[in-house]
Amino acid sequence: MCKKAFNTKPELHVNTFISEMVAQFRQSAQQKASSSSSVSKPGEVSCDVCTGAKLKALKSCLVCLTSYCETHLEPHLTASGLKRHQLIDPVKNLEDRICTKHDKPLELFCKTDQTCVCMLCHVSDHKMHDVVPLREGYEVKKAELEAEIQQMIQKRKQKIQEIKRSVDLSEKDADREIAE
Repeated sequence: MCKKAFNTKPELHVNTFISEMVAQFRQSAQQKASSSSSVSKPGEVSCDVCTGAKLKALKSCLVCLTSYCETHLEPHLTASGLKRHQLIDPVKNLEDRICTKHDKPLELFCKTDQTCVCMLCHVSDHKMHDVVPLREGYEVKKAELEAEIQQMIQKRKQKIQEIKRSVDLSEKDADREIAE
């Protein structure tokens, strides 16, 4: 790099000053990452960028389809090009939350087709359909499922009662036959 010609092969040495600086920087970066962010636990969303110990993700980017810890999220908060990316609370399976047709976030629920759609799908394919915000659709679906589960529980309880009655009758019949 210095463009100096050597007649004999020079004996190269490690620059200890720079080497120690790099080691200190790495150590302080690791301490900062471990103190500010915790290692992700099972069931929590982990950072997709971290190598080694995966830290807990703070946000997920819908454009990059990646989850980031505090350290790796910094470029999204500072770089002008990345500031425009849509950040959401960390979630797993980001690909499932993006429209495959338009690469936009699924923000609406089409009641007619019983499916999640993006804004562009709503304008083009689901124009005349009954469409509600995703949160509202979630609440309605959740209530329906809870009611359905309660009905199933009641049916099972009735079946159990019928089986108990039939067992009691069978025991009485068996006792009667033994007595005879």
